[in-house]
Amino acid sequence: MLDRLQGPTDQRSAHGADLTALRIACWLLVLLLITSYPVAGLLPPNWGWENGAVENAQIAVLLLGFVHALRQWASIPRRDVSSGLADSSASVVRRRLAAVAMPFWLLCAIRETSWGATLLTVALPTPEGPYFTSRLLWYHPLILPAVLIVVVGMGIAFFRWRLAKPLRELVRHRQFPWPELGLAVVAALLSVSAEGKLPFMLPGTEATLAVLEEWAELLCYASLVLMQARIFFALCQSGRPAS
Repeated sequence: MLDRLQGPTDQRSAHGADLTALRIACWLLVLLLITSYPVAGLLPPNWGWENGAVENAQIAVLLLGFVHALRQWASIPRRDVSSGLADSSASVVRRRLAAVAMPFWLLCAIRETSWGATLLTVALPTPEGPYFTSRLLWYHPLILPAVLIVVVGMGIAFFRWRLAKPLRELVRHRQFPWPELGLAVVAALLSVSAEGKLPFMLPGTEATLAVLEEWAELLCYASLVLMQARIFFALCQSGRPAS
């Protein structure tokens, strides 16, 4: 409704401001990633614990990604898509891509709670801080089958709806968020390296590396959220009638 009331100049200004905000967010993530190591040394060691401040921030970021995907999904009513009333095929793609993204964000968020163990069980004390395990949950045997069903369902939906094609179009038109994807990959590698799962080890105390692992994982999730925002922004622009 608001778009109808705005003139072409107002719409272009609003979209330009949105793109600028996304670019600023990307540069902010670059800065945070570059300074990850010294920041990890300055943060309190308990921020790297399970159910600690950084891990809770990860859950908040993941839920933000879910809410963003949910808003994209809800912005195009299903009856409009099925009856052909949607403004363009890009709108259909946005709704379907959001439908695939939502379970991804929820799975990641639930995983960060050790599949609910941080909410439903008592922490086990260890020298590295409190430890939670999903093995204490009564539904532990059901976790892996449930995750597999959701992941397979996401894959089937992705290929059935041919969502790779619009993503390739974004690549072809140089609208794919490669910087955000690169940030997510680098942050993931940094997190895995801090955890000691790569051939080389980062220097630092065990407490610092624990904080660095969680901090880098937080930046990875934030990069993925920003990547999703850039994709939906590009799809929204491609589906908007020319002024």
